[in-house]
Amino acid sequence: NITHFHLSDTNMETTENELKLLVRCLSNLRNLRVLCLQRVLNLYPNRYTTPHILMNLCTDFNRLLRRLIYLRKLDLSYSYLQSYIRILFSGLIQPLEYLNLQDCRLISNDLEFLLSMRNLRYLNEMNLSMNNFGTRTCSNIILQLIPRCSQLTILSIGYCSLQASTIGQLADYFIKEKIETKISYLSFKSIIPYYNYEFDVLLQKFGQIKTLKKILLFPQLHTYPGANDDEREIVARELYRRCCQTLQTLNRQDLEIL
Repeated sequence: NITHFHLSDTNMETTENELKLLVRCLSNLRNLRVLCLQRVLNLYPNRYTTPHILMNLCTDFNRLLRRLIYLRKLDLSYSYLQSYIRILFSGLIQPLEYLNLQDCRLISNDLEFLLSMRNLRYLNEMNLSMNNFGTRTCSNIILQLIPRCSQLTILSIGYCSLQASTIGQLADYFIKEKIETKISYLSFKSIIPYYNYEFDVLLQKFGQIKTLKKILLFPQLHTYPGANDDEREIVARELYRRCCQTLQTLNRQDLEIL
């Protein structure tokens, strides 16, 4: 009767045999609704004895996921899944409500398969943060993928090397669909700060989305310009002040920015 299963391998040292055993154990938990395997599925090409072992592991996990017909929340964050999303997720038809693929080293091929998955339209929360989507191909797929997830309330695409123009286009989509959109929480923190005028433009756009209650947009302090932390903190505070001022002009003091 177990419905929730959480496992995290802090040292990322799960062996080939341990993964096989994990599949067998999870196969007995047919009523799972929540499956969290953080830092467990690390499918590095040179990690296992032979290439076919890696492929067999992916296939075994795919069979497992397809059998979990009650699964609604899936967290595979902090795992190396590059180029294996198609194999892992092929045939999944469960109406997933939550999907976490944070820091999974995803590339365009992985995004393309996600784009083809019809059950993403049921998602309430999706986390794709900390994957490198800086290429034009990845950015374009992201702009196609998000509209497919029409029920999203929480979206995390921070630290993905997405340009401000891409985030702006995403805002345009939410504005266009503002009658239907349910988005309330959005993270698009950049690795380095956007230009001040880009922050202004983005907040002018996102401020029009009334369902939106919280935005995570400021990068870490050490990425701001300055000779030391004191100077960087001054720059960060000034940026925060400007952003608050922008929201005030839109009468959106209710929109929390972090």
